[in-house]
Amino acid sequence: MPPASATEYTAFLSPSKKIECTISRTEASCANDKTYRTTPPASSDCGSGSSAVNVWKGGAGLVCIGNDFGARRTLGYGKTIRRGRYSCTSSTAAMTCRNRVTKHGFRLSRDGWRFF
Repeated sequence: MPPASATEYTAFLSPSKKIECTISRTEASCANDKTYRTTPPASSDCGSGSSAVNVWKGGAGLVCIGNDFGARRTLGYGKTIRRGRYSCTSSTAAMTCRNRVTKHGFRLSRDGWRFF
């Protein structure tokens, strides 16, 4: 993952305000109450931060994040945001983000998440 200073992130919320996300030209991440309480399998401790679902060039999985993404903008239901190879689409059921080239991604809802 490139240094934060090298990447411009756009933060956004689902209309329900229960899912918070960021997207850039190198990755997309989303978090909700369930991900915040889950430690990524590859890490035994996220320090004072929490977890998010993430898609990047090599795949998709759980990653450690800071406390929140600072999102204020809302991505309306049925709308899609795109940055580089990445896109996130908001629906009433879930937020779905993917790498449009590799087809890797995730679907995050109030019930949990699924990687593909």
